[in-house]
Amino acid sequence: MEKTLSLQTPLRYTQIHRYKQPDKRMKHSMKWSAAIFAAGLVLCSPAAAEQKGAATAPATKTTPTAAAEKDAKPKRDTYPLYGEVVSINATTLVIKGGVDKPNRTFVLSKDTEIVDGDKAAKVSDVKTGHWVGGLIKKVEKGDDQLLKLNVGVKQKKP
Repeated sequence: MEKTLSLQTPLRYTQIHRYKQPDKRMKHSMKWSAAIFAAGLVLCSPAAAEQKGAATAPATKTTPTAAAEKDAKPKRDTYPLYGEVVSINATTLVIKGGVDKPNRTFVLSKDTEIVDGDKAAKVSDVKTGHWVGGLIKKVEKGDDQLLKLNVGVKQKKP
């Protein structure tokens, strides 16, 4: 005898599908999912991490000097330039020093790049009293070398 379904009564799972119980494959996959989740919790627990870290950590000496060497940043051999031009010629640029400080002198070489914003410029474009920016390379002996000079920088307001 077949049951007839009326449209007014809601359909139940057992009435739509031929199985009265959930699929066996679904039960099996739920069991495996639960087992994998439990294993992950055990392996990722703090106690397991401490044991693993202690077993794999190499024995190293930590001395204050070793830590200082690791934290020390390598010294840069270049630094930025921004200042007012006191004088310039084909080989040197003199920038006004700060309050109670002497003027700074930099050496121009054939490799010095002189620009005005995005365009190329010449030494003759640099005028006394203009503000310039650039990049300086430290030199052990003598005046520092000018790597790049930008004539088109904004001027400081007095």
